[in-house]
Amino acid sequence: DYAASTGTPIMAAGDSRVEFAGWQRGYGNTVVLNHGRGYTTLYGHMSRTAKLRKGQSVAQGTVIGYVGSTGMSTGPHLHYEFRVNGAHRNPLSITMPPPEPLAGAQLASYRTYTANALARIRTVENIIYADIEPAPAPAGKALATALATKKG
Repeated sequence: DYAASTGTPIMAAGDSRVEFAGWQRGYGNTVVLNHGRGYTTLYGHMSRTAKLRKGQSVAQGTVIGYVGSTGMSTGPHLHYEFRVNGAHRNPLSITMPPPEPLAGAQLASYRTYTANALARIRTVENIIYADIEPAPAPAGKALATALATKKG
């Protein structure tokens, strides 16, 4: 459970398809996302869900609902579950599978983007900056600092 103010946006943990969006007994307003390869996430006690329908594709970071205190909740929070093949797992300690490699248009787009980024980096990597010593403190300030140090 993650404490948060009522109305705080809740975002999808990863690219997925909506498996369920609606009222679910103790969880109240709930969204269940299927991320493929046996991975699902559940988000419960929402004040309301986004307009979602079963089977709809959802991109990582998409707002799927808002924090609330529905169902058998004692205060506003996000009830978050991470499941692998139906079994609850700690998302902070599980080793995630490697991502699927890019191919086709996605790979071409990635190569174009990285080529442009590398070109921009190369334009600035040979810039030489001047090594400048800090200017000396004004004489009056140095004297005041020396006197203050002597008193203490």
